[in-house]
Amino acid sequence: MDYFLAFDNAYMNLGLQDIMLQVSANPAKGARVGADFHMFSTVSDPKDFYGDDSDVETTIGMELDLWLKFAIAKAVMTTIGFSVMDFAELEKRPVYSHLIKTTKWGWVQFMVTI
Repeated sequence: MDYFLAFDNAYMNLGLQDIMLQVSANPAKGARVGADFHMFSTVSDPKDFYGDDSDVETTIGMELDLWLKFAIAKAVMTTIGFSVMDFAELEKRPVYSHLIKTTKWGWVQFMVTI
């Protein structure tokens, strides 16, 4: 997961902390829906590495994942999802504001049991 931080050299080697809350339910037989909330931050305080006048913050951003999981065959589980990543803290700083914006994407995952 530390490759998540590779987008910016200022965050490299500071580690990644992911505080996560997950809620899910079974609305129908064989189906599961859920929402995962992530709050990403660095493990180490950037000021320890870059000094007190650094514009690098500990908070990186938040992500919300909404998903639906169901079986399409006995050995194939499918998950369809939609995610939103908000880099609120990074967007506040002029040095990053033109590079990092709130990002949204959809995704599909297949898990095959052999």
